[in-house]
Amino acid sequence: MNQTEYIGSTDQFVEWALQQFRYTDRTSSLIYKKLASDAHRKAVNETAGRSYVQLKINTGAALPSPVVIELFEDICPKTCENFRKLCEGFKPEGSQEAIGYSGTEIHRVVKGMYVQAGDLNKAHGFQAAGYSIYGNEFADESFQVKHTEAGLVGMCKKNGKAHSNECQFYVTLGAPLSFLDNQCVIFGRVVEGFRVFKLIEKMETMNEYPHPPVTIQDAGKFGIEKKSIIKQTPTN
Repeated sequence: MNQTEYIGSTDQFVEWALQQFRYTDRTSSLIYKKLASDAHRKAVNETAGRSYVQLKINTGAALPSPVVIELFEDICPKTCENFRKLCEGFKPEGSQEAIGYSGTEIHRVVKGMYVQAGDLNKAHGFQAAGYSIYGNEFADESFQVKHTEAGLVGMCKKNGKAHSNECQFYVTLGAPLSFLDNQCVIFGRVVEGFRVFKLIEKMETMNEYPHPPVTIQDAGKFGIEKKSIIKQTPTN
């Protein structure tokens, strides 16, 4: 096993270091939290060729659950641009109203497979079947990413019709879902907050619609500001 050993949690690691090397860590936990925060911020803000968006999903709890999605812009730039702008709110030419995912519902739950969301037709009253920032349907961009894990984000299709991407999307709950490979475009993945989708999966449904209703309360670009350096008095 490459002469390595899996340690586990922080407490398990500290105990292992004590037993193996008689090492006691007196470093303040604030230092480790800052190092972790800095590493997290760097990963989010400086990932080459990729950006992140955030959905705040309301399942009826006191506070909405934040979900962070990494966009595969190096693989599907056009699809990601559509999703990102609909998260931020997009004003069609000649319109005064910004349309987007804020206020829309997760309207379908297929347990063990996926949840479906992003129906702008219902939210904004379009006469057409759907919408994208390109007007209506746009082409399938890439089938490079397969349905091999939970938490992947893909574009919905109209009755399996090719090149019918608009605004509706899904998040996988299980894997593999090989029947969707080369059919639906995967353009991102959930990197934080996947737990809320597993919670939604357990909710009661009627005709695959969750009860109580689940709403994307807010959506937008995700980034992390750099925090000030923590100052503390050295200790022995």
